[in-house]
Amino acid sequence: MATRTIYLISAHNTSFQRAHFSIFVPSATNPDRGTKIHAVGAPMAGYVLEFKRNYNPSLEPHDQTFPIGQIHSPDIVDSPDAAPFIDSTPRGKIELAATQVPTPGINQNFMAPVNDVVFLITNKRCQEWTMEYVRHLVARGLIDDEAIEIFQSKRDPPTHGIGLRSTTKMLGKIALEEAFALPRFREKTKWWAGMFATDTEKHTAEINDVGPIRLDFAERHGVGLQILSYTAPGVQDIWDAKDAQALAVEINDYIAEKVKAHPDRFAAFATLSMHDPQEAATELRRCVTQHGFLGALVNDTQRAGADGDDMIFYDNEKWDVFWATCTELDVPLYLHPRNPTGTIYDKLWADRKWLIGPPLSFAQGVSLHVLGMVTNGVFDRNPKLQVILGHLGEHIPFDMWRINHWFEDRKKMLGLGETCKRTIREYFAENLWITTSGHFSTTTLNFCMAEVGADRILFSIDYPFETFADACDWFDSAEMSNTDRLKIGRENAKKLFKLGAYKDSTA
Repeated sequence: MATRTIYLISAHNTSFQRAHFSIFVPSATNPDRGTKIHAVGAPMAGYVLEFKRNYNPSLEPHDQTFPIGQIHSPDIVDSPDAAPFIDSTPRGKIELAATQVPTPGINQNFMAPVNDVVFLITNKRCQEWTMEYVRHLVARGLIDDEAIEIFQSKRDPPTHGIGLRSTTKMLGKIALEEAFALPRFREKTKWWAGMFATDTEKHTAEINDVGPIRLDFAERHGVGLQILSYTAPGVQDIWDAKDAQALAVEINDYIAEKVKAHPDRFAAFATLSMHDPQEAATELRRCVTQHGFLGALVNDTQRAGADGDDMIFYDNEKWDVFWATCTELDVPLYLHPRNPTGTIYDKLWADRKWLIGPPLSFAQGVSLHVLGMVTNGVFDRNPKLQVILGHLGEHIPFDMWRINHWFEDRKKMLGLGETCKRTIREYFAENLWITTSGHFSTTTLNFCMAEVGADRILFSIDYPFETFADACDWFDSAEMSNTDRLKIGRENAKKLFKLGAYKDSTA
């Protein structure tokens, strides 16, 4: 009787985490593709059984495959040769057996070592479910018992990836998406706060303070250095070029004086009018060389035109003089969102106002802009340029595979390769950074660490739109290695900004 080899897939997203285990059953007609059988979920939420059809493990950089035994071909029912899809309906004896093994439920003690011994279960995850599934296949005579021994040899130790939650406060964290406003705009700031803050008086007091309120929060939550930037939409909301430039200079001179009072606690990003690339480059140079600023933060596109309905993007060759200045000064630019305005607001957002800002519009605007920079060759013409994206990458890391697939396998064949010389993953490895600002999810952070690497992630808060407590309490206790916590919390920023000593910089 014909047989077919089945495989264990072990996927290690990061070395400190437990591997995700699944069983791969290759197709008879195309052995590179087949069905992935696994339990998906998390110990704090529970797991569900999933059949991933037409799956190709060779396309997944974290997948390692190991043959575990032979299955009789009649016990396997292949999926039609089509696009990958997911379902939960079993086909054939092999998949039916998977439905007979209960998936792990919510675990009340998920910090305990794993254990899949019957009657002594302390913590079950995907590896333990897959082990039970293999044992069930052996018990039913569907695979030889040597599969258990092979499988057991690939498992992580019981304590690996468990108990990585820190119980102490990390000191010396660097936060770099931290907003301030000019006190003379207090009433406008209070009005603006009504769209984002539930307590407008508190928000206005916090954003106007560059002193005791911030320093008290920082002291209590282990933030050694805050890199301050003018609040959105800022100068990018001013469509008169002269007014925008005058306000940018005023803001920069104001915050420079505030930073001087606490040089070991505060630093600053330049505020720039982006009506003219040479003017923006000149003001950036002044801020870096005279004030010691660490770069610039720009709130997405610059409003322009007679009524402010035009948008200036910085992703064309006209702006190379500005990007060359960033590279020459060796400082990054933080591309921050702003609210939609004019025709864009009227057409897309007026009837969907609750989606404006962090829920959706911010990520849409910035992701369009930075991917325009990628595809229009900005980073190829300025290969040392560094750009920072907030909010864990404005949705881009979660579409990384799809973007890369379409750029490399479709668009470059149609002409994209003329301006976009590298892959999207290479741009993230060499030119782009992401921060944790306003996105305090360990699951999401772990995904981003797997996609872009801990070396390209920076801690941030997004104060006062978010709180020190929410950001710092989460980060200090999130499950990760101490090495990665230090990298993301401060070491990456120290290297990027070439920082010297500041409060608790070596704690």
